[in-house]
Amino acid sequence: MLSRRHLFGASAAAVAVVALPVAVEAAAHPDAKLIDLGRQWAAAMTIKNAASGFGPDLAAAYSRVGEIEEQIVATPCSTMEGLKVKARVAKEVLYPTTSVDNDWRDTVGLSVVDAILNGGLN
Repeated sequence: MLSRRHLFGASAAAVAVVALPVAVEAAAHPDAKLIDLGRQWAAAMTIKNAASGFGPDLAAAYSRVGEIEEQIVATPCSTMEGLKVKARVAKEVLYPTTSVDNDWRDTVGLSVVDAILNGGLN
């Protein structure tokens, strides 16, 4: 007869074995650094967008976003997930297309970025 302790121990071991490949896979992702930078960038953008006025908080937020963007640009990507991190940054820094200011280079760039972000090349 199995005790609850024995049964619980076996369940915990099974969960650990199942979770282990996920953790190993995440660490082994070819664009793990870039994906992490993307998370940092999103968090920094949230802080930047929440900052008000023209004080030191806003300046620090802009500085942090810029530092992360430079790292993202400098980090090569080899997967679609990594490319999407770069595309999110590009979408933020490229000028939006309007009827008043329709620079062809920006329009082309934004169309490529949108294609990447909307699942192009799945």
